[in-house]
Amino acid sequence: MVTTARRRTPPDPVPALPAPGRELATARDGRLPSLRTGPTQLDTARPAAYTSIMSVHPASTLLLVSGSVRRGSVNSAALATAASTLPGGWQATMYSGLADLPHFSPDLDTDGGPRPVLDLRAAIRNADALLFSTPEYAGTLPGAFKNLLEWTIGDTVMTGKPVAWLNPSTAPRRAAGTYQALRTVLAYTAARIVEDACLDVPVERGQIGADGVVTDPDVRRRIGGSVRALTASAPNGR
Repeated sequence: MVTTARRRTPPDPVPALPAPGRELATARDGRLPSLRTGPTQLDTARPAAYTSIMSVHPASTLLLVSGSVRRGSVNSAALATAASTLPGGWQATMYSGLADLPHFSPDLDTDGGPRPVLDLRAAIRNADALLFSTPEYAGTLPGAFKNLLEWTIGDTVMTGKPVAWLNPSTAPRRAAGTYQALRTVLAYTAARIVEDACLDVPVERGQIGADGVVTDPDVRRRIGGSVRALTASAPNGR
């Protein structure tokens, strides 16, 4: 079992995230380690799309999924901030294989699907809860993110998983249509939406520090509250 040590002291700031779509990194003691330019696999039993940190202490895992492939994404920054607020006994894993997923096709969904799909499903299966954050494109979910969700519908990997989202939109309509669409799609996955953890919290780009996390104390407090509600709802929640 690949785990990380429980967090016992307040975490250091989370470093800036690279362009999503390259690899997955796991938080240790509430911190995301420095991400490399290509996939690195410390545990060869794990899918190549993400890196795990070995430890003898078991921990629950929060999988963070950004719907943006943009470098410096506000959505990814919101999720990195969530990782820095984890309670003890939890680790965060940032999924970054969005750009590598093939277009969904039932014809490809044989023997578990292509390698990036296998990695996605393994990451979800190994998680105790999931937290999403996505931008809005043309009034709805971005195509790449919708494609990721479609790859989870043909499999039962999301069934019963506690899920929530962070909506950092500052647009006039606050991406309302996008998150309603996300709610609709998640219903098809049979995931369990934790309503108390779903948060609309506007984040301005100027509120993101050089380390890639939100600096505003009130925003951090609210994101921390969302994380606590989500992790408490998991079967192994603390």
